[in-house]
Amino acid sequence: MVTMASNPAPGEVSRGKQETTNACLLGWLLAYPASSAPELASVFDLHPATVYRHLAGMLAAGWLERVSGYGGDARFLLTPRGTAGLAQALYQDTDQLARMWQRGLHAPARLLPRLRTIDHLHTFARHLFQHAPQALAHQGRPVLVRWHLMRDWHACLQASPGGVIRLHAQAVVAWTLTGSRQNASHLWATERGQPTETRWQAALLLLESGLCDADLITARLRSLLRSQTALQREGALPAFSFAPLLVLVQSERQAQVWRRAARQACHAEKAEARAWAAIAMRSEQENPWQWVWRDLLTGAQLRLASCFASLPAGYLPEGVQAHLAAVQDLLQACSQMKEVTTERPVVQAGRGKRGERQASRAMAWPSPVLSPRQQEVLTQLARTPQMTAEELAAVLPRIPDGEPLAPASVERLLRELARQRLAERDLVAQGQQAHWRWRLTESGLGQLAAMHQVSVRHLWRLRERDRFLMQRQGAHQAGVYGVIAAFHRAAQASQGAFSVLWWECGRGAERSYRYHGVQRNLRPDAELELALRREGEGVSRRLRLWLEYDTGAMNRRDLERKMAAYRDYWFSREWAAEGLAALPRLLFIVPESGQEDRLRAACCAMLAGVRLCVLVTTAAHIEAETPCGRVWRQGWPVEVREEQASRRRWWE
Repeated sequence: MVTMASNPAPGEVSRGKQETTNACLLGWLLAYPASSAPELASVFDLHPATVYRHLAGMLAAGWLERVSGYGGDARFLLTPRGTAGLAQALYQDTDQLARMWQRGLHAPARLLPRLRTIDHLHTFARHLFQHAPQALAHQGRPVLVRWHLMRDWHACLQASPGGVIRLHAQAVVAWTLTGSRQNASHLWATERGQPTETRWQAALLLLESGLCDADLITARLRSLLRSQTALQREGALPAFSFAPLLVLVQSERQAQVWRRAARQACHAEKAEARAWAAIAMRSEQENPWQWVWRDLLTGAQLRLASCFASLPAGYLPEGVQAHLAAVQDLLQACSQMKEVTTERPVVQAGRGKRGERQASRAMAWPSPVLSPRQQEVLTQLARTPQMTAEELAAVLPRIPDGEPLAPASVERLLRELARQRLAERDLVAQGQQAHWRWRLTESGLGQLAAMHQVSVRHLWRLRERDRFLMQRQGAHQAGVYGVIAAFHRAAQASQGAFSVLWWECGRGAERSYRYHGVQRNLRPDAELELALRREGEGVSRRLRLWLEYDTGAMNRRDLERKMAAYRDYWFSREWAAEGLAALPRLLFIVPESGQEDRLRAACCAMLAGVRLCVLVTTAAHIEAETPCGRVWRQGWPVEVREEQASRRRWWE
């Protein structure tokens, strides 16, 4: 039984405190669905065991649903029954309350695909403000930090009579600083009074969830830059009138993609190259103020505290202060509501515990939660569709014990996704053989869109484009996947001699830039970065590779046009703007030895003065050995005739 009541009577202090705690927990879960017990304990300054005891009672009554298995702490959601009971206790309409806070009674179920992002977001915010008093203290004087978090921030800006700029961020954090006798941090939402301070500081939060689509990143950054330009044009506001952008990524490669997208966005919007955003890779260190933060445009290292400044009055991001007032009113109403008793679900006669379980399920919604490994498979199929189970097993990250993932395990994962109608397979002919290749279904695209908070239409367009390319160039794409998988298998068999740090294929390896006023494109089939550790060396050496795969369809003119693209990229110096000290090595796989000679002739014709190392081999050599064997011939720079016939490893 769950009981909620108003302020306790003098003789019922403990009982009243318990009832008020139940009400506040329900109110917080209405405003911030998918919160965990440690987060609730931190918000209301309670012991985690106390929070678990209250949540257990509400779970037994069917007011909450517990969700786990996504790779983090268990999280709790209000069921439709719980929302209806809370609305009754608040004397409000159930549908109106659900639309106001969660966009419908069943809206919390839409959060299930992105529980990992929510977990990372709340963990970052909690640790950020836990250590904020020490990081933001001025000249060693103690400060009190009051902060507020608004998830899923959306805003629309009327930039012109016929144009609307739509802005989106995973969250907005806002805080105020006041003098205090000791360092402390509190939530504004749990305060009784409205904030009287006018000097707010704020930041927009963007979390990279793993899809890392350069086009989507560029479009989002362009919207933010366009909104700042429009507001500056209308009110002549200085740059510090806008909240900075904080980007959290999972790997160094994702940081590189974000920096490249930021340069493209600034160039497209003709914006000033000022420090308007900072990026950091999530670290195991708890204190985010001590992470390595870098400028999103230049990559220069900076202090996180230097990114923030007090915003002018009225320039807090749109809707944040109204959201804070609404959360305060909700929590205050929950703490003052009259006593309400919720009974356990009614069990049909003669059905026992089985009927109780069915009644409990009927109160909630179907909640399939994908495991972290299933989410990785879905994301990988979105980035590189039409891969086989063996290729996925080779390229997916290793399991926690360090052993590579077995193809049979990937096959079971794919069959489970197919059972949930998230993935399906096609029998694709490749030469004299046929292979089962996997792709996402319509439901899988919807799940992926909810997981990464992107448009389903964008994912559908990408799928149709990839399907068209696979129909026209199926053998070529299968060859590229095979070589990438071969690199991963060779790295796993090398016992630590080298490892594949990251790899990109197709659109992820493309580059667009302007050279002599003309838009140029560089489109290698794949790009890899490997860490090579030699005997006796304590530090590994990083080498970046470009990969080109030719099925025999390229003639001499095509090869020269391909080499001209690399020549233009060298002379444009765009690679230096990306932070590279030299061009990656270009590995070319051709069908037969005669094509090796034609490629060498194309390099001699087009690469004069270009510092690019081109290595070439045949597909038969790759199949007979591994990409790390002595199978490569140097195509450029030109070697003496005796050395041209010899083959070597790609790193020699």
